[in-house]
Amino acid sequence: GLLGSHQKANATLAQAALHRAGIAITAEAIADGFAKAEWPGRFQMLAPDWIIDGAHNLHAIAALVETWREQFG
Repeated sequence: GLLGSHQKANATLAQAALHRAGIAITAEAIADGFAKAEWPGRFQMLAPDWIIDGAHNLHAIAALVETWREQFG
């Protein structure tokens, strides 16, 4: 549900943390949760030509630029 390749890395880390913590969760539940994930204000597409993002530091700005290039070239 979240755009940007960095979000895939974040999702992988979250899944690994659950596994490491011994929290039993099905693959279907993980896939469903990731598909439904929303983060308002982070590369949020309000319309085809309206995007908002609250990038507030250099790392977030780099992720915004990378996601923009992934989506629009």
